[in-house]
Amino acid sequence: MTDTSKPITSAHAIHVENPTLRLTTSKFDGKNFMEWSQFVKISLKGKGKFKYISGAAEPPDEKDPKYESWDTKNYMVV
Repeated sequence: MTDTSKPITSAHAIHVENPTLRLTTSKFDGKNFMEWSQFVKISLKGKGKFKYISGAAEPPDEKDPKYESWDTKNYMVV
């Protein structure tokens, strides 16, 4: 049986390249990990940043000119 006493809400991804903004309006509350993690994953994949938390984006050598860009993007998802 479905609980109709709780309102149904949807989360909307925010498509802004700003590390201080939330990725989603779905706030993790300790009970909604699956829902929350899916919204975060979709948002990060849409921004091309999921590889930074999955480990697929290997850091270049710190002396490599590409390192600074990698480091900036990596810190956006920390």
